[in-house]
Amino acid sequence: MNSESSNGGESTLWPEFWDSCARLLTIYPDRPATVDRDAEVKQLERQLKSVAEEMLPALCEGDHWVGDASVGKGNWAAVPWVAFFDSRETTSAQKGVYPVIHLSPEAPVGIRIGLGIAAKAYRGREDEKAAAVWDELGSDRRQELIDVGFVDVVSGSSQRTPIGSGGLARRYDKGMVFERFVNLEELKRSPAELTKALKVLLTSYRHWVDIESSEPTDDVGIDFLTLMREYADERVVFLSPKRDRRFIITDVDDRGCTVQRLDSESPARVTLSAYQSKLAWLKEQGGQAPRKEIDNTTAVQICYLLMPELGLKADRRTALIFENDQQRADNLISLIQSMHAVTLYKPVILTLVIEAIRDGELDDNRISFDWLLPRFVSRMREHGKEIGEQQLAEGFGRLASDLFWMHAHHDPSELLDVSAPTPAKIRERVSHARLQEAYWEMLQDVDCQSRVLDAIESKWWPAEPVEIDMPKYWILAPGQKATLWEDWQERGVGTIGWRDTGDLSEYSSQAELEEYAESKAAARMLWLFYKTMKTGDVVFAKVGRSAICGWGIVTGEYEYDEDQEPHPSSRTIDWKGVDEHPMPSTMLLPMQTLTPMDTNIPFLCEMKGAYDGIPGLDAIDCDEEDDDDDEIELIAETNLAEATENLIDAIEAEGFIFHPWQIATYITALRTKPFVILAGVSGTGKSKLPALVADLTTGKMDRVSVRPDWTDSSDVLGYVDLQDRFRPGVVLKAARIASTDLERYHVCLLDEMNLARVEHYFAEVLSSVEDRRKATTGGFQTTKLVAQTLPAEYREWQEQIMPANFGIVGTVNMDESSHGFSRKVLDRAFTLELSEVDLDLDQSTSSVGSMDPVYWPAAFWHCNATRLSECDQDSPAFRAPAERATEVLQQANKCLVHSQLQVGYRTRDEVILFLLNSEKVKDSFRTRDGKQVDPLDLALMMKVLPRLVGGSNAIHRTMIGLLGLAHGQSMNESDDAETAVKSWADADRPDAIEGVAFPRTASRLCLMWERLKSEGYTSFWL
Repeated sequence: MNSESSNGGESTLWPEFWDSCARLLTIYPDRPATVDRDAEVKQLERQLKSVAEEMLPALCEGDHWVGDASVGKGNWAAVPWVAFFDSRETTSAQKGVYPVIHLSPEAPVGIRIGLGIAAKAYRGREDEKAAAVWDELGSDRRQELIDVGFVDVVSGSSQRTPIGSGGLARRYDKGMVFERFVNLEELKRSPAELTKALKVLLTSYRHWVDIESSEPTDDVGIDFLTLMREYADERVVFLSPKRDRRFIITDVDDRGCTVQRLDSESPARVTLSAYQSKLAWLKEQGGQAPRKEIDNTTAVQICYLLMPELGLKADRRTALIFENDQQRADNLISLIQSMHAVTLYKPVILTLVIEAIRDGELDDNRISFDWLLPRFVSRMREHGKEIGEQQLAEGFGRLASDLFWMHAHHDPSELLDVSAPTPAKIRERVSHARLQEAYWEMLQDVDCQSRVLDAIESKWWPAEPVEIDMPKYWILAPGQKATLWEDWQERGVGTIGWRDTGDLSEYSSQAELEEYAESKAAARMLWLFYKTMKTGDVVFAKVGRSAICGWGIVTGEYEYDEDQEPHPSSRTIDWKGVDEHPMPSTMLLPMQTLTPMDTNIPFLCEMKGAYDGIPGLDAIDCDEEDDDDDEIELIAETNLAEATENLIDAIEAEGFIFHPWQIATYITALRTKPFVILAGVSGTGKSKLPALVADLTTGKMDRVSVRPDWTDSSDVLGYVDLQDRFRPGVVLKAARIASTDLERYHVCLLDEMNLARVEHYFAEVLSSVEDRRKATTGGFQTTKLVAQTLPAEYREWQEQIMPANFGIVGTVNMDESSHGFSRKVLDRAFTLELSEVDLDLDQSTSSVGSMDPVYWPAAFWHCNATRLSECDQDSPAFRAPAERATEVLQQANKCLVHSQLQVGYRTRDEVILFLLNSEKVKDSFRTRDGKQVDPLDLALMMKVLPRLVGGSNAIHRTMIGLLGLAHGQSMNESDDAETAVKSWADADRPDAIEGVAFPRTASRLCLMWERLKSEGYTSFWL
């Protein structure tokens, strides 16, 4: 290229380019309300792109230049831009590094010329990538840029110039490496200077690309780690191809990430190098291979298939490499054509998303429920359907069973039930949805958008909208142990219990029904039976969790007959198959009375093979073999709140009397810290509660009787005998068993643990519990339990920890044969008192027969933090309970200081964490008659009152102050306390004093005061 052509280019078209930028800045604030192709703003966009493409090679020699410009598509852009791409690096503003001009039509008015990185591709890592590019430019190129007026905003002292508003504009700002801001006046008067500066920028950029393209690239690695970080940060949950397991990405580092199955504690580690090797292997296979040959575990397969280079065919068995966007479009179209849907909800949602990408409304792969709602209602109305947010919820939730739609959750331990989604549950649990990255990137291409939209239109609304007639599938229990099955067959019905709720058609909503039903779980099942189940649906009757009695088709609407025993609520069902079919040992049926099964493909495939003629099952592909040797459990509890309510029902069905708040407190205390003490008079269920919880959640409990002669840790952790052999102790053995069975929660029950002095035999364990750290399997684990050095052959015992699926529960009796607790022990435990006893036969519960256990994933028992520094302290969910607890504990310390029994930072943190964890099961903190119980009241009972012991004047002053705190009023004298205690005694000494600040704490303090006055000595323990 000669200098004449270069100068000619610089002196002719480039001034026109800068003039167009200035004109755009001037008229942009007065642009039309909606994007108009003929508007002057759009004409300038086309002109800027045309000039850039024509003159780029003249300004900086090269064969790879591509120019582009945008003022917006469906909506006007907050920050219009012109970009200059080297095709060896990128051809899209969504990817890579490129020189760019950002136009700022609002203050500060001007343009920002600079070298930036794609905001989308490096979201959350903009600074890191900008610093890497800065370093790779080299000192000579950096100085050349500075010499023509560019500012070093990576390592220099200058600040980036903020332009525009919104999250995308801020990410543009963070991604700049070098920049120069030019106000409107300078833009108009200095075109030659700006052209010179742009030439230096383009030359430096081309030099950087020359180096990058000549070296072995690790772009796949960068993309892999970046994408995995996004998934981890957003808590995106992935379904397995068979839809029966859920996974999340955790612990992303510079080498790879961990894939965690949510109903298991068996994580898989996936490294970047392994992915690159597998990608190369797949290319050698011709670009596709059976999914199981990629890896023998589903978790690793899923991680690989999340990458934009790979996809899964509609058969869900074949993995393939995408060479280009056209291949991605072909595969998405095949997925759409194989998509089964009862309504238009899912295709309409997908259409709206693609149109929003096309029109520039959706520039980030975050699709929120409330963003979709008005668009969905309007579009469905165009199709002649008057619907509401529930219909959107059904489509939004159930799309997760397809291979291109994923949900990002607020908390992976509180998952959305995609078989029965509701607007409230989506808003509560899901932050947004995402398209799989391969298809999101492909849909940035206009031609691909058109192809996919055409495919949706041809399948779902050709001349007239067509809905595919497919039934819903349900499991319904014919009473306990199928005792009603013969009656159902004779009458041709299916029924559901909970007689006390009356006629379900008299309730206007599920929320109203919840006010009268015995639990939210019961209300949900009743509402499904009354409102969601439809004529034509298929019902499978079950026997426990191990067999199906038969199947039938719903033929009638909901009916109510109050004279019908035992269940007045029914539907007519034509029972087609009545032969019992035992389920495989690896398939456990749900414990609930009624469960939707639409998305449980393994179960439906089992039914397809067991019975002939079930409507709709021929459309399901059941030829796939098992992915691995993992045991398949069709139904595991996925929601801790509902699981706790079911557990409360199951314990009551066993005939045992516990308040719901006692069960909820036991669960929450163990989730907060794996050491809980259960106290109370003999016969109140201290040993039975842990056993029931373990049995009914498929956990495991080892019961150990503490002996009075335990004086050190030998019996607990072990010892080396005279033959130099290590003899492991009872707690160490229990922890070892839990480590080999990570999918269940294990409890070691130390029965009557204060028959010996706890601080003598348990000190090492207490220290380990305090030193917990995050486990790779989720939750927190302790340090090594055994401090002494063992012979080399006992290394596995030397390394043993308390895993995250392991807790210790101690029961205590306070009598002449037992020892008291030191403050060291009490500070490190949650102490739950089970002394509320009502012997009235009218309050007792008769056993209605054993209910089947239901599997609780070990993750249910994981805590999110062990100290406040690990919490998001800026969130409202943290601030409110934390500030309330802190204020109350500060008031308590003003009372406790008289006897030098103040609580410290550990107690404050544990009380706050207990309150945060209690939110997960807040509705279960209630008495048997439905009165709510304040978790902070219980926390004071567990963490403050056990410290009180003695009869000194200091204890008197402390007790008076705490009585005032618990009653919510000032008390300074003994007479004040005596008045409060007399009022309590006159009311028949209730376990909770109504109308005071902390009812249970106040009641217990009254009892302790009474004992102090009568005996001259008091303590928390009875």
